[in-house]
Amino acid sequence: MQLAPHASSTLHLAFSAAGLSPGQYEGFVIVQSTISGVQTRIPYWYGVGSGTPQYITTLRMATTLKAGASISNAVVFRISDASGIPLFNIQPTVTVVSGDGQVARLRALDGSSPGAFGVNVVLGKLPGPNVFRIQAGPVTKDITLNAN
Repeated sequence: MQLAPHASSTLHLAFSAAGLSPGQYEGFVIVQSTISGVQTRIPYWYGVGSGTPQYITTLRMATTLKAGASISNAVVFRISDASGIPLFNIQPTVTVVSGDGQVARLRALDGSSPGAFGVNVVLGKLPGPNVFRIQAGPVTKDITLNAN
């Protein structure tokens, strides 16, 4: 395609994961003028998901906590694979490790944050730490909510 001086155009580039192993692919797409020879390097990153949980990332955690309180979305987290790609086809579990708290509900928050989960909890009646364990496959993460 030929452009007039100072003109611009949209270039569409698509990648296909067919035949690629799970992981991260990165590099540069080079666009070069046939008239001036000027090159533009456009960086790209392309991830192919593995579907295997590797990370549990805390996105948000409640901070003002009263003993005995019921807290919606006390913890919001995302599960991703080794490339950092969120996993949508996994159902994590959340359990109480210590403290007198309870898990009230675990739900997907895809409508507001794709790949995220929210945990509703009821904190123990006494002030102090309530520890909850998030598990997705072999990966676990402990979250401490300190009630006042």
